[in-house]
Amino acid sequence: MTDDKVVTIHNEPVPVPATDDDREEIHPAIATLLAENAKGFDILLADFRRDCKPINSAEDALVQMMARHFWAALRKTRTETGIVESHMERSYETAQIQRFAKVNDITDPGVNFEFDTRRLGVGFDLDCGRNNAQLTISRAAAASDTAFLKYYSLLQKVQSRRPPASPRKLDRAA
Repeated sequence: MTDDKVVTIHNEPVPVPATDDDREEIHPAIATLLAENAKGFDILLADFRRDCKPINSAEDALVQMMARHFWAALRKTRTETGIVESHMERSYETAQIQRFAKVNDITDPGVNFEFDTRRLGVGFDLDCGRNNAQLTISRAAAASDTAFLKYYSLLQKVQSRRPPASPRKLDRAA
C-alpha cells in the first residue's frame, strides 16, 4: 500500500507523488475538544516532532500517536481535577464537614489543611456512591500513560534500526 495517487494514461498507470496536503495525520480539529486549545495540540505535536526527529512516515505516525496519547493524558488530568474539586465542593453539604468547620478555626493553616484533607476524603466517599467517576478517570489516565510509553518504546526501537547515514528528514510544513 502506498500514499501515491495513480493516474491512468493510455492504460499505463503513472504514480503521482502525494503532497503533504494529501497525508492523513492527527489534526487539532479531531484531537481536541471545543473547550480545549487546538493550537496547544499543534505546538505539542511540533515539539514531539522536533524532539523525536522522525525521518519517515512510519516514525512520524508513532510520534503522532505519542502526542495524541500525551494530550489525552493531559485531558484526563484536567477531568480528574474537575471531578475532585466538584466532590470537594459537594462535601460542604455533609454533616461531618459542617460539624468540623463549626468547632474548628479553619482560618488556621494547620486546621485548614486538615479541613481540606477531610473534604477530599468525603469527596472520594461521595464519588464511590456515584458510579465511581474518579476510579474510571484514573484508569483511563493510566491507559493513556501506558499507550504513550508503548509508542515511545516502539519509536526508539524503530529509530535504533536506522542506517548510520540518515536519509532525508521528513518534510512537514509547521
